[in-house]
Amino acid sequence: MLKIRTLMVSCVLGAMLLTTAGCDFLVSPEQRYERAQSAVAEGDYRRALVELKNALQKDPELLPARALLAEVALWLGDPTNAEAELNKLPKPSGADPHLELRVRIDLALGRFAPALEKVSAASVEQIEPARAALYRGFALQGLGRTAEAQQAFRASAAADPALIDAQVGIIDTLAAQGDAQGALALATQLTEQHPQSALSWYSQGAILARASRTEEAEKALLKAKALAEKQLEATRQVSLLSTLIEMQLVARNIDAARANLDAMNRIAAGSPLAALMSARISMATNDYLAAASGLRRLVNAAPQFTQARYLLGVTLVAQGNLEQASQELSQVVQQAPQNLEARQLLAQVRMRLQDPDGALRVLVPAIETNADDSRLTTLFEGARAAAGADQQTIDTLEKALRDAPNSRGLQIQLAGAYVQAGSADKAVALLRRGESDPKIDPRREALLVQAISVAEGPAAARAQVQTLLNKYGSEPAAVGIAAGFYARSGDLDKGRALLNDALAKNPKQPELLFALARVEWTARRQDAARAALQRLIDLDPTNTGAQLAMVEVELAQGKQAAATSRLEALHKANPKAIEPPLMLARMALAKDDAKRADGFINAAVEASSKRGDVVNAAGLLYLESGRFDQAQAMFKDGTASDAGNPLLWLNLGRAQLGLNQRGPARESLEKALSLQPEWLPAIGALAFLEVQEGNGSAALNRIDALKQTRPNNPQLLALEGEVYTVLQKYPEASRAYEAALAIRPAPELATKIYQVRSAGKLPNALEPLERWSRAHPDDLSFRTLLADAYIKSGEARQAIAQYEQIVQRQPKHVPSLNNLAWLYHEQRDPRALATARQAHLLAPKVPAIMDTLGWILVDSGQSAEGLPLLEQAAAAANASADIKYHYAAALARTGAKAQAKEQLTQLLAGQTTFDNRAAAQRLLTELGGQE
Repeated sequence: MLKIRTLMVSCVLGAMLLTTAGCDFLVSPEQRYERAQSAVAEGDYRRALVELKNALQKDPELLPARALLAEVALWLGDPTNAEAELNKLPKPSGADPHLELRVRIDLALGRFAPALEKVSAASVEQIEPARAALYRGFALQGLGRTAEAQQAFRASAAADPALIDAQVGIIDTLAAQGDAQGALALATQLTEQHPQSALSWYSQGAILARASRTEEAEKALLKAKALAEKQLEATRQVSLLSTLIEMQLVARNIDAARANLDAMNRIAAGSPLAALMSARISMATNDYLAAASGLRRLVNAAPQFTQARYLLGVTLVAQGNLEQASQELSQVVQQAPQNLEARQLLAQVRMRLQDPDGALRVLVPAIETNADDSRLTTLFEGARAAAGADQQTIDTLEKALRDAPNSRGLQIQLAGAYVQAGSADKAVALLRRGESDPKIDPRREALLVQAISVAEGPAAARAQVQTLLNKYGSEPAAVGIAAGFYARSGDLDKGRALLNDALAKNPKQPELLFALARVEWTARRQDAARAALQRLIDLDPTNTGAQLAMVEVELAQGKQAAATSRLEALHKANPKAIEPPLMLARMALAKDDAKRADGFINAAVEASSKRGDVVNAAGLLYLESGRFDQAQAMFKDGTASDAGNPLLWLNLGRAQLGLNQRGPARESLEKALSLQPEWLPAIGALAFLEVQEGNGSAALNRIDALKQTRPNNPQLLALEGEVYTVLQKYPEASRAYEAALAIRPAPELATKIYQVRSAGKLPNALEPLERWSRAHPDDLSFRTLLADAYIKSGEARQAIAQYEQIVQRQPKHVPSLNNLAWLYHEQRDPRALATARQAHLLAPKVPAIMDTLGWILVDSGQSAEGLPLLEQAAAAANASADIKYHYAAALARTGAKAQAKEQLTQLLAGQTTFDNRAAAQRLLTELGGQE
């Protein structure tokens, strides 16, 4: 009986299958075409594809089905097959009824000029006006004619306000023209008007992504994804998912990114973009080997896929394969000369390979057309500085400028090279070519003033500044350059007056307010600097630069609580900002609050998604505060996730040296050197490690080996001087520093020569300082150094002459007034008291200033006025031991011997060394006490 039942069930199933198959088999091609139309109307393009292929298999001449198949293929992201199907249709005798579809296929295949030509020739019957303007906008956008594209999109939107594609075109072109705020406002308005439109949300998400507003972008893109399946064609769905994946990788949401990669593969399995996103996820999880392998297969299959080749270069850099990375990035630059990111990364690779000239060659074409790009300019100047001001560098820049004579960027870079090479006169001649330009170029004008100052002297530079002001009036950039010049020249009052006049006309100009704050800071007028910054913050509380500058002022004024509160507010308002938590961590470490510092450091590192530069900055905070164990742990974490970063390996080695782990330190430093051959910081660290191990000859041999290929490198010669200094070989150190100074004049090198000559008791110790001061009479900060050197050598009158020159140029320079008053007093010059009063009037709460005036008053018999000043100075939290000695000595002079004895006993018990220690001990002995 069981067998019969089984047989009966089998018969029924067979009959059902036969009936079903028979019914489907009997469906006509026309019916399948109708089914496909219904599927398209429902947004089910894959079902439509199956129906149309079956229909055409039975009836290849069913022309409406073939036309619809072309439409469906284009929707599903296959423009090549769409065109093939369309070409199978008979050629029309009159107007092409499928012209609009052909235009869309051209656009999908990147054939923008033919698409534009077809649209221009189309009749109203072939393409309705709103869509014709839309396609024209797409074609112009693809040809890089952004302004014209925007006009076309606006015309399309005017013809059909409900055409969302036209609105999105306007948004895209606004963003491309740099109007991110306008683009975002329009995109937001679009989502409010069309909340059920996937394209509206995708447009807003893309704009937010470009602005790095990751969380908001992800929310918008997720809304777009939820609506996309039946609204967006496959190519747009894939593009949407790729943007969403990138946002989720930024947010370190790897699982969500993988889920969206799966969704992408369901739409376009095996597509190049899906392979690219797979590699991106591997990169985000630090699996650079898998990423490189996948990207290598991708570029082999699609050699012109520039984005994939660029990412391959990135992964090779991360792995430390710099030569291979250079090859891939060079191909990217050849394929896409306008790719600025690729050029910058290739230049960085060439720099790491110790080929600054190669870096310059890569960057020259970019600087021709991107003169105002700050990142590019900084990189170019770094490459130029590393290449040195040699003739090869200048020849490269001169040739580039001959090929592009109107390039502002090249003119400025060549002028900078001329100044660096000591040919300031050539820089002046070159920069003066652009003086007819009616629009100010701040970098050119600032460099011209600098070059004239070197080539023709301070008076000529001052005249050039006046010319600048006459030409551009109260233009903020011109006023800022002039005020900065006057401040550096010591004429702070003129710089301040200039800025205040400009602000009277334009009180809400941020650039002027920031410049005023800088001038006041230079003048040590902290309250005035604070007031200027407060005006700027009142205008724009979100101005992070002004807020952070205010923190620096508050810290300088001892307002720790206010600085902390401001930083905490900044951190709370934007948890992803890096600077505030790092500054809070630095302050916590200064107070020995390691737990609080750890919290802020972890917040900064996590906010950056453990970016290498932030990990390095965090590690340096620990390193600089002597917390070598935490520094080592931070740098180790960094090298684990970014193994190709030589800076992390270098600082790991420094932390290990701090822990006296010389073997591991050597390994880390050698690793850094293998990633960036001939890198001076790594070579220097290894050289000092060898000195610590008692192998000074090995350190010098290491430097000598590098000098064979870089004999005139000033940084290398300076490093040689430092090694000789540590080895106490002062004549050799002096010669090394002198050679470096001859190649690259710099005040710090002149100072080094003075220091080693003084330490080695060599002749003419002061000569390098005097020579530099003669050559740079406007360098007032260096003149204070020379004055201090004269004091140390016992040449008080020479020191007085230097301070008098400073005060003559900068009458309100408080430190110089204070030191001058003290020297006058020691020389019994009657001007001492008046000069001390002048300094105290300008800085009445600074302990050192109160001490000078108080001591001079007591010493001249005016104890009633002087003693309270000394008491206040000694009571200050940051009072030095010498200030406290002066107070004790003043007490003794005025008869308060018991109080003086108490002060001296505490002072000598708590301080090991200070200038007046011997005098303090003698005074205590005279008062009947003992140390």
